[in-house]
Amino acid sequence: MIHTERVGDNRSVMKGHVSDEELVEHVKAGRATLFEPLMERHADRLRRVVRSVLKDDAQVDDVLQETFMRAFSHLEDFQGTAKFSSWLTRIAVNEAVWRRRRMVEHVDVQTVELGTREAGPEDVTATKEMSALLERAVEQLPDVYKDVFMLRVVDGFSVAETAWVLGVSEEAVRTRAFRANEQLRSQLAHH
Repeated sequence: MIHTERVGDNRSVMKGHVSDEELVEHVKAGRATLFEPLMERHADRLRRVVRSVLKDDAQVDDVLQETFMRAFSHLEDFQGTAKFSSWLTRIAVNEAVWRRRRMVEHVDVQTVELGTREAGPEDVTATKEMSALLERAVEQLPDVYKDVFMLRVVDGFSVAETAWVLGVSEEAVRTRAFRANEQLRSQLAHH
């Protein structure tokens, strides 16, 4: 287990008052224990991203572990031209896609919550049915559209961040997002 060292006030590190980039510089300078707050800050988001690509939770955990090991061992390669979170996400997506191709399975998407208001049983049932329809529709998207949809809609990445993570142009992201939306709209209209 890695223990966090002090950078000013330890509570500041854990609450996010110290930026990712500052922590990275401290880790590069030899304070390896400060990598733990970076892992803790990004683990939940990365888990969602990886789960959108892989079905198996054990595989998700393996990808997260591999992502953090790769990030730590290649931290010197991080130049700060992109946000640390985007750099880390790119590592996770590349690892997840590699594993998905190796497993030759269909991609499972995280259910997109449609949200429920204070409602009766009929509303709850309708929301669950709509969530299931949306999940099935997203599962049927080609991988290139599904990856863009998950990063843009579910994880809230910008067009530029999505392009950087996937290694494609911003125009490709816009085109794929548009086509994903059109296919989803068409599939959902039939139901």
